[in-house]
Amino acid sequence: MIKAVVWDFDSTIAESAEFCLEVYKSTLEKFLGRRPESIEITSRFSMSEPGVLRDFLGGINEKSIAAEDYFYQRHRELHPVMCQEVFDGIREIFEYLMQNGIKMALLTGRTEKTAEISMDFLKIREYFSAFKYGSEIKIDKAAQLRELMDFYGISNAEVLYIGDSPSDVAACNQAEVKCLSAAWAKSVRSSDLQTINPGLVFETVADMAEYIRKNL
Repeated sequence: MIKAVVWDFDSTIAESAEFCLEVYKSTLEKFLGRRPESIEITSRFSMSEPGVLRDFLGGINEKSIAAEDYFYQRHRELHPVMCQEVFDGIREIFEYLMQNGIKMALLTGRTEKTAEISMDFLKIREYFSAFKYGSEIKIDKAAQLRELMDFYGISNAEVLYIGDSPSDVAACNQAEVKCLSAAWAKSVRSSDLQTINPGLVFETVADMAEYIRKNL
């Protein structure tokens, strides 16, 4: 019996990949002096936002500290323009889970600050009872999943993780947790997910909602 559902944020709850990349690019254009290519940024996504900025800007220094403050400012400024709402149907899944007594946690590679900005803007913070964020050094979602199981006092058979990337599947395999792969965002390559997580890849929010209703 499932007692908790743990959610990734970007490209799972909201169509936020292009939004996040633009926040990075506009920040680095100001402090690095050029707009980096998307691959330069995404290749550093084993770290949270401060780690990415520091890697571009030579570590912790006056420039990277100022860039981090500006990054959060840009995050707030661009949210209403580029990431206005959660995916259609996500809020209904949240409500369904809450009504059925299922705990929900957020587990994201983002830093706490940007996650809170987004949760408050999208008005979804109230749905979650636990939060795990990224590290500026290295993100370890498998360890964080185990911490959440300890927090809720549940076994690996009683939790689901919902995320959009192959690395989410790998982390779930390490933690021996079932991963439901969200493949509805424009940035997601469904074929990659099908290869490593066959039978548990969902092209639409509605398909996942049906799976959840049938299997909880």
